Amino acid sequence: PGASVAHRQSWDENNHGDAAVVRTPGRTYIIVVMLHGAQPLQWSETSIIISDIARLTYMLFNNQVPPASPGISAAPAP
Repeated sequence: PGASVAHRQSWDENNHGDAAVVRTPGRTYIIVVMLHGAQPLQWSETSIIISDIARLTYMLFNNQVPPASPGISAAPAP
């Protein structure tokens, strides 16, 4: 709420990234996320990671408390 974003996505088979200038009520900041995998990355998986990083960064700069993490209950599937 109340944010404006200018961003640029970039990707290839093994790299997914996003960079943005974010103007929020609390602060203006730049965020860059770059993910790399030895095997091809799946956008359905990496977009969740990028989204979570962006959401938590917004919350940090706008003095909001993130919801409790459910934690990891098992090892990820290979």
